[in-house]
Amino acid sequence: NITNCTFSGNTASYRGGAIWCADNSTPTITDCVFSGNSADFGGAICCYESSSPTITNCTFSDNRATGSYGEGGAIYCKSSSPTVDNCTFSGNDANLDGGAIECYDNSSPTITDCTFSSNSAQYGGAIHCQNSSSPTVINCNFSGNSAQFRGGAIYCKSSSPSITGCTFSGNSAGWYGGAIFCRDSSSPGITNCTFSDNRADYGGAVYCSYSSSPSITGCTFSGNSVNWYGGAIYCKSSSPTATNCT
Repeated sequence: NITNCTFSGNTASYRGGAIWCADNSTPTITDCVFSGNSADFGGAICCYESSSPTITNCTFSDNRATGSYGEGGAIYCKSSSPTVDNCTFSGNDANLDGGAIECYDNSSPTITDCTFSSNSAQYGGAIHCQNSSSPTVINCNFSGNSAQFRGGAIYCKSSSPSITGCTFSGNSAGWYGGAIFCRDSSSPGITNCTFSDNRADYGGAVYCSYSSSPSITGCTFSGNSVNWYGGAIYCKSSSPTATNCT
C-alpha cells in the first residue's frame, strides 16, 4: 500500500512519471499528492496490462503527458481498470489526449466523487476514452476544462462510458463538444447530469457524430453556447435519445 506520500517533479521518458503499474498489479494508493510529474504516457501514474490500482483521496495537480503523442496528463490506463474515488485533478495537461485521464484499449475505470478543473489536452480536456474503453463516471464535477479541438471535458471514440450525476460547467472545445464529444459508434449513457455555460464551435454541451447514439436522461442544459450550430446538442450522422431533459 502507498499512503500519505507526496510525489513531486518526477519524470519518466516513457510511462508513469511517478508510479508504473504493470502485469496485474493492484496497489492501493491513498491520501497522496502528485504534482508536477511528467511522462509521455501517464504524467503521474501509468496502469498497464490488466493493472487495476485503487486510488483514493489523492490530489493530482500540474502533471503532464509530454511528447507529440502525450496521453493521460495524470493517469494513463491501457487494458486496465483502476478505481478512482474522491480525488482532485487540477491543471493537468496532455500534449494529445486526456488532460487528466486517458482510457485506452478496453480500459474501464470507475471514477467516483472526483473533481476535474482546468485540465487541458487537444482531445478530451479531462477524460479521453478510445478503443472500447467505457469508464463509469459517477457524481463528478467538471469545470473549466478545455480541449484545443474536441471534447472539452470528455472525449469518446468507439467507447460508451456511463456518466451519472455529474456537473459540467464552463468547459470548452475549440471545435466540437464543449463538454462531451462522441464519435465512431460511441453510445454513452448520460443520466441526471447538469450542463451549464459550456461552449464550442459546434455542440456547446454535447456533440455526436459517425453513428454515435448517446442516451441522455434527466439532464439539465442551461447557458451553453456555440459560434455556429447546436447550442446544447449537435448531431451528425447520429441518433441520440433525450428523455425528461430541461
